[in-house]
Amino acid sequence: MKEAVSDDRPLLERFKYPILLLIAAAMLAGVAVLLWRRPEPAIITVMAPEPTPIPSATPIPSLTPTPGPYQVYVTGEVARPETIVSVPAGSRVQDAIDAAGGVTSNADLSGVNLSQILNDGDMVYVPSQDNRAAVTPTPNHPALVHINSATVEELETLPGIG
Repeated sequence: MKEAVSDDRPLLERFKYPILLLIAAAMLAGVAVLLWRRPEPAIITVMAPEPTPIPSATPIPSLTPTPGPYQVYVTGEVARPETIVSVPAGSRVQDAIDAAGGVTSNADLSGVNLSQILNDGDMVYVPSQDNRAAVTPTPNHPALVHINSATVEELETLPGIG
């Protein structure tokens, strides 16, 4: 007859693999239950409420242009600068410049949209050809230098360059 073999290993070490297998099976069963019992996502339908008219004591302003002459402020290189001119509705920038006496010989119209339709209260500015700022140089505020058209001497006056 065979003799019983005594195992002196601790209990946890002897049943390590069956215990790990049981823990893994329990975790797998828990995940399966959670997935199976998960509620279906609710489908939500959003419906816009019916618009109700709001009674108004004041009429809603019309988006159509107001009739009558428009008052337009014209300034810059025009014959009569800083003038408010009166032009008919639907007039263009060119009409306002003409009403201010036309442009001067120093005017630069390259950046002005002469065909833009005016609105009442608009301002039209006609820049000069020499777009240099009229700033008097001081030690704290040196003269402005236009990088694209500056000479070497002008560039050398800039701090950190010359």
